[in-house]
Amino acid sequence: MNDLSASRDGDAERVATSPAMTAAEPDGAPRIAVLDILRGIAILGILFMNINDMGESLYASFDDIRHFGWTTQDQIAWWLREVIANGTARCMLEMLFGAGMVILTDRAAQLAGTRVVMKRYYARNLLLFAFGVVHILILLWPGDILHTYGLAALIAFLFRGLRPACF
Repeated sequence: MNDLSASRDGDAERVATSPAMTAAEPDGAPRIAVLDILRGIAILGILFMNINDMGESLYASFDDIRHFGWTTQDQIAWWLREVIANGTARCMLEMLFGAGMVILTDRAAQLAGTRVVMKRYYARNLLLFAFGVVHILILLWPGDILHTYGLAALIAFLFRGLRPACF
């Protein structure tokens, strides 16, 4: 084996064991890369779909004249975009939110106990709810979903132990 291939193998080994490639959760468990990648794709999809509204004024997002003067083709294109692209990204993010909740709380409950996890998780989601309220009332962003996720997480946590039912 020549020196060049030996250095390449060494570089590959160093990259594979670098801290950036072996990120772990605070409890020491490895991260689930597929969930992180899908979460990033979902967030980019939502950003792509909402960026037009984020650039408008608050008034323009409610009374946009295009909503009244669009042709049928414009309306069909808008609805397809909303349902297929925006709906898919939002749904994927919601499913990953639920999966993340189950993984996070189950891992933590094994280490600290269910009661401790419940207190921490409720505190975390009350903080998420508070950030959402600040975004809505102080920053005046009516499209904020943080408060909705915070409330949904508080309710969903109660049902995390249920197993799927077959119909």
